[in-house]
Amino acid sequence: MEGYSRETFDKAQTEEEKNILLEKAQEDTHGGFSESEEALNSMRERLLSNPEKIFHITVGGKTKNELINKLWSKIRGDDKTTLLHGSWAEQLLKGEDFTTSEKMENIDLVAVSVSDLGFRAPTTAEEIYRRAESLGLDICPAEVGPVLLLANLEDDRLFISAGSEELLIAMNGLGNTARPGSYDGLFALRPFDSFGEPKHPLLEVVGTKPAASYYPSTVFVFHVRK
Repeated sequence: MEGYSRETFDKAQTEEEKNILLEKAQEDTHGGFSESEEALNSMRERLLSNPEKIFHITVGGKTKNELINKLWSKIRGDDKTTLLHGSWAEQLLKGEDFTTSEKMENIDLVAVSVSDLGFRAPTTAEEIYRRAESLGLDICPAEVGPVLLLANLEDDRLFISAGSEELLIAMNGLGNTARPGSYDGLFALRPFDSFGEPKHPLLEVVGTKPAASYYPSTVFVFHVRK
């Protein structure tokens, strides 16, 4: 059987063939990655070397309702679709799992692709987060999603400079009591372009599950550990 590629995976006829391809891909993915301190420091330095992929934001200091109300104040007219993509985002914001921190804190974020972390094939979030953690990159509190949206609305450069059609927030998935039995959700930012107006990001939700894999081109936003 051929090695892994998006084309060979799509052509696979059976689940068994797809599983074999994924297993081989995972073997190839980990090949050549060094976890020596020198290698990890070098990779971290490289990932943090592009200022256009570093975001500085302030989280905390607002109650959940205050943060949501600030989002609503940015809505154009009465149309929430100018800020939120689908009802799922609003449901998670209002859900029990979504919380904010009482303490205000300035944090740095970095946009990193799965391939930037050394993976060359679809990889699970667990593996991606583990690799990022070894590089001093942590998952984000959930409030980073809406806070980063607000920051981007005030400075379009942040989102555009990241060079991605979608930025997934590296975070623990949020449950949705409004959709019992549904997958947990990750916040994500994606561009919104309406009637020729300048692009700005939308907050959307990407469903996730333990076995979900992400392609090398997928871009996550991580919290840079101090």
